[in-house]
Amino acid sequence: MVRRMCFFSIILLMASSSRLYGQFTNSVLYDFKTGTIIAAGQSPDGKLKLAGTYSYHSTQYGLNMKVNGTITIDVPGSCTIRFLGSQYSSLKMEGKADAKADLGTQDTKVVKDLSDVYDFTYSGKPKTLTFTLVAGTGNDLYLPQIEVIPAQQGSISTTAAKNIVYYFDLRDGSIIPTNTTGKSDLNLGLISVIVGSSNAYGYNGAQHGSVLKPGNQIKLAVAGNSTIKIGGSIYSNGTISASSSTGAFNKTSQQSVTAGNYGNDGSTVDFIYVGTAGTVTLDFTGTNYIPYIEIVPITYPFTLSQWVVKSGTIALDSTIITLTSGADA
Repeated sequence: MVRRMCFFSIILLMASSSRLYGQFTNSVLYDFKTGTIIAAGQSPDGKLKLAGTYSYHSTQYGLNMKVNGTITIDVPGSCTIRFLGSQYSSLKMEGKADAKADLGTQDTKVVKDLSDVYDFTYSGKPKTLTFTLVAGTGNDLYLPQIEVIPAQQGSISTTAAKNIVYYFDLRDGSIIPTNTTGKSDLNLGLISVIVGSSNAYGYNGAQHGSVLKPGNQIKLAVAGNSTIKIGGSIYSNGTISASSSTGAFNKTSQQSVTAGNYGNDGSTVDFIYVGTAGTVTLDFTGTNYIPYIEIVPITYPFTLSQWVVKSGTIALDSTIITLTSGADA
């Protein structure tokens, strides 16, 4: 009987996610309002666990948790973790993948009770993420539900939704056809591939994906502050430049060659974009193999500071930036 109930709970969890949040593919909803997860200390699928001082509040507000309480969630890879907020919450929450607060810190108090949300985003392989409550203006978190939204396929999405991770797989032929002549512009969802007047773009194969050369462009729709992660290759020998009329970047141009291949070790060339919703344009010199692109929104307040130094490096959210005289971070 216990096994049947657990299986039924999982079916209910998945069905609820599909019914209420069908706009996002494969999202999973963890509902605290029934009290089942709170009583068990974990979700029926075993992927979410609670620790610290917590209790069941009500069918409206679900979980009540105190400072130093933690919520751990096993995620399938790059994703958005969305918390439904309460105006009565008064603690801050730190998100951690590898190091303290590397996913940012959010206020759990919202303006519109049981309507506004606060988000964390994660980019990477399957991982256990930890969310820890730290001191705020009061003593409580009220949490009705959490939604885990896996990275969405950007080439079939019509609009860049706020704080949603999008991916573009350039290896499987879904964006740049495997038999392309590279002589026509492509416009698919949130990505456009522009030929230009100098060179055709190309398809290389299932490992390295696309080939971009001088004159080619990739345009990406973004919803706001984001890290643009471009899958790398040891065989690339050019540069990638980023520009936008709606924002600025931590770097405007970088070498496209990486220490490893994206498919083997996840090597990427990253640009941090800070601005409003708009379009990011990537331009190329030399020959560049790009298998994959991911847009990872930055969900916490973030600004690009001006740095003028002789030489050195700084770290912005685990991204190491090398500076030379007059360079901007």
